[in-house]
Amino acid sequence: MKFNYKRAWREWARPELLKLPRPLRQLFGLVWFMSKDKRLNADNQNDCRSWHKMPRVKSILEQYDNETLNRAQCIVHSFGHWAPMGNYSQDGGAYWKFERMVKDYLIRERGFCSVDAKWFEPDTDRFMEPETDREKLVAKWRARFAQANAPCSMFDIKDVNHRLKAGVDDRVKPHPFVIGSRHFNGNSVYLDPRSAPCDFCKYNFDDHTHDVVMIVGVKDGCDTEPIRAFLAGIADEIAVDKIDGFCFMKESDKVEA
Repeated sequence: MKFNYKRAWREWARPELLKLPRPLRQLFGLVWFMSKDKRLNADNQNDCRSWHKMPRVKSILEQYDNETLNRAQCIVHSFGHWAPMGNYSQDGGAYWKFERMVKDYLIRERGFCSVDAKWFEPDTDRFMEPETDREKLVAKWRARFAQANAPCSMFDIKDVNHRLKAGVDDRVKPHPFVIGSRHFNGNSVYLDPRSAPCDFCKYNFDDHTHDVVMIVGVKDGCDTEPIRAFLAGIADEIAVDKIDGFCFMKESDKVEA
């Protein structure tokens, strides 16, 4: 999965920045101005941590509780870190200097300890998007199940039952195609499985095959008949995506990655 920085900035970071109290947004502007002043940045890593001691800065920070400041430092950092290149918030590292300054204030002046209290973090999962063909296929079918109000959930799509194709060599035990040292030639960062035989059986990549199954989640003790009826109804659809069949897994057994 790949994080969509542009969408996250447009749909979360920028709107959330505009929701911050006006004095905190003005403080971000002040940090931006100070970030461009070389006299205040002799040591870019540390000088900004002490800026909260400046009377003008401190007077603003003192107006807000820990929760508001905790959220503000995350929003400003996300706004700058996710922004398109050239955004003003990136000048002189203003966005991360604001974050460090507020965190240092919370720790030193408010006793906010990162061990006992958590720094605010945005929900980034909704901006993760499928990158590979398999991830896109999984996303497509999860959406299909949700739209159909299916009586079960779709966990994943997996390659199973790895083996040699029928008639190649029935003596060889089932196994996936095994990558060995001969597949790495040192001339490219990309690996071509067809550049050398399987390191286990010595047969070529195209001599191997496997099944593709959809892993369907069911609730403990539920009636499986409605589930089987639903799956039978989409059998032709999954065949188009070259999915060979289904397997069931209890929802309570699912382990989140």
